[in-house]
Amino acid sequence: NDVVVWGHTSRGRVNLRGSLAKYDEAVHGAGYIAPHAQDSAEVALKSVSLQSAGELRDHLWQTLGWASPYLLECEGAADEVMEALELSCREVAVLLEPGLDVEADLLAPLRARCSCFFELLPSPPSPTSSNEGGSNPCTCLLRAVGDDE
Repeated sequence: NDVVVWGHTSRGRVNLRGSLAKYDEAVHGAGYIAPHAQDSAEVALKSVSLQSAGELRDHLWQTLGWASPYLLECEGAADEVMEALELSCREVAVLLEPGLDVEADLLAPLRARCSCFFELLPSPPSPTSSNEGGSNPCTCLLRAVGDDE
């Protein structure tokens, strides 16, 4: 009935060994209360003096940062997320000729020159455009995401 407690910090690793009885005594002395499920999310939030899931998310991000178990919600908040990540996004329309190997001829050379994430997005078709048979050039959006440098 031995217990091993591992501790990892920026200063190194600590390995503590002891009896289960001593461990239980230390846990109880520290005031630890085992987690348990509440009847509802509302009750659980109130038990830690929070009013909403948004407050919980904000609290976890403020206290834990990127270690937060609460995912950063990106829907409708793209600008805030990009700012938090210190990233920016640029989009540019590109004309793709038929037969172009997009990966080899366009994306690979761009990736070799900078550390941005690149993706090619189809442009919505205009009422006057038609590319039946794939013989006409195609306009797409090239999106680059990276730091401002």
